[in-house]
Amino acid sequence: MDQARLPIVLALNVVLTVLAQSLLRAGMRRVGEASTSLVSSAARAVVDVRVLGGVVTFGGSLLLWLWLLSKMRISVVYPLQQSLVFIALQFVAWKWLGEGWSPTRLAGVLVVCVGVFLLARG
Repeated sequence: MDQARLPIVLALNVVLTVLAQSLLRAGMRRVGEASTSLVSSAARAVVDVRVLGGVVTFGGSLLLWLWLLSKMRISVVYPLQQSLVFIALQFVAWKWLGEGWSPTRLAGVLVVCVGVFLLARG
């Protein structure tokens, strides 16, 4: 039964990780604009709702990650998870965070997609 859950848990872990990173980026962009020093940025970050949401979301992602580590080889699950997060973050950064997109970046994402395919088969 655990084998059937692996893709679902991995996908949920990827979604939570991407959401956490996106929340942290959105929160820190706002914090960084208003702060000029590291101490000031840190103080503003700990009370920013987006940053706090990102931290909490990372907590959920961590719990799923620990379960995945108990079921899969780290040499497979780590690169698979990281590459899926990378691919998803490229889209989210472009679509919702307003970050740029270029042909070179697209080529890099396609190379990572090929790697994910090979990892999933092996």
